[in-house]
Amino acid sequence: MPLIYPQHAQSLYEALRPDPYFAALEQWAAHPPGREAMLDYYDFSMREAAEYGRLFFPEGEASGVSVWLLPQTPERAAQRKAAREEFLLQRFGTLALSRYRAAMINMTANAGHLVDEAAWYLSIVGVLPAHQNRGLGAELVGAVLRESDRQGVATWLETFVPRNRPFYRRLGYRIVGEFSEPVTGSPYALLVRPPG
Repeated sequence: MPLIYPQHAQSLYEALRPDPYFAALEQWAAHPPGREAMLDYYDFSMREAAEYGRLFFPEGEASGVSVWLLPQTPERAAQRKAAREEFLLQRFGTLALSRYRAAMINMTANAGHLVDEAAWYLSIVGVLPAHQNRGLGAELVGAVLRESDRQGVATWLETFVPRNRPFYRRLGYRIVGEFSEPVTGSPYALLVRPPG
């Protein structure tokens, strides 16, 4: 299937290569090259956000993206999960799907008692390295935070990259838990931001 957001997928790929979670996912890809699988993954995630959450990038700008998932009815949540797992099976293979499921079980259990069910989830945010430290990341996240604030709902995220924590703190997030994800073998933090 051709990419719907090819430039944005490329931006996410370049921005998130140092992230241990996405690096592990790339290594799990059964159909080399891993880069092509990850471009498909990021494009799928953006299409998923457009249907089940919020997808934000500045108009005419392909250097950064924020990908959000919002709470759904049980039926819609099951539909989204089935579509994601089918995509992973077809594009990454059985072993990658098995590892993904195991990681999600761990991470969902960790989030379960720390995150309100109504909270919006910042699934992915990335800015091309050449465009970082110019305020674009805050713009990408802030646009959706203003909406969540108007609706009075919290937002949350996980980060596997310690140097990202100060960025999220400046946006009002606080760390509510730190964990080790055994499938990827990487530590991560869970952060929550109450509505402002």
